[in-house]
Amino acid sequence: MFFNFLTFLNPLSHMSAGHYSSFLSILFDTMLKGLGAKIFSVTAFIIAFWSLFRRENMQAFVMLLLVSLFFAYFSGIFGGIF
Repeated sequence: MFFNFLTFLNPLSHMSAGHYSSFLSILFDTMLKGLGAKIFSVTAFIIAFWSLFRRENMQAFVMLLLVSLFFAYFSGIFGGIF
């Protein structure tokens, strides 16, 4: 049963390798560089501090802060690579 779930999560069982590669290319072009990454980064940063001060949830704060830093720093790298 567990292996059926892992097979379900495998994207190559649902689409061809070329289609998956083009999907990831479009994803990097649209989400991980430029304005979309900056908006997502700022939103995650604001929600991180909101969850820390209003909800007092340290785990959500750390996770969202890491997501924010990932999109903030890697958007420049992805912008230079792609």
